[in-house]
Amino acid sequence: KPGATLALRPWPTRYANNMATPVAVEGDVVISTKWTNLTARLRPTLTKGWETVWEAKNQGSNVTTPVLAGGNLYFAVRGLTCMEAATGKVRWKEGRFSDATSLIACADQRLITWSNSGDLGLIDIRSTGTYQELAWLPLFAEDMAWPHVVLADRHLLCRGHSGKIICLSLV
Repeated sequence: KPGATLALRPWPTRYANNMATPVAVEGDVVISTKWTNLTARLRPTLTKGWETVWEAKNQGSNVTTPVLAGGNLYFAVRGLTCMEAATGKVRWKEGRFSDATSLIACADQRLITWSNSGDLGLIDIRSTGTYQELAWLPLFAEDMAWPHVVLADRHLLCRGHSGKIICLSLV
């Protein structure tokens, strides 16, 4: 029946903190939170509710939703994690990223990152075997990056926790 609930699954977290949004992956759903220390790929079924495809314990995103690009999930908690979407295997965890990191996957297989005390980064994800930082630009001296970074009409908008916003032209 259209619009009917297929499956429900509790996803309890400490402090009732559910910030990350589920990600659709080939008909499945990946959910990830630091507060459960768990990332899982779940498949809705018509008869059994949610079926677990895989679980990755001690892995989870914090403030932002994992980003799916090239068959991998990317998220940040004390480093940027590259995880195979098919298996949940961590390929690498690297970089100088805080929990409050925002990511945008670009068509050219690069990630725009917004993190820490207002650091804007560009990460090459064409080679999933290693972490490759292409650029790092500190934009705020005494503030904290506050997700989410926005890409619109060839402009990148970066917001700090204080409310300060920087708009960068990408042309």
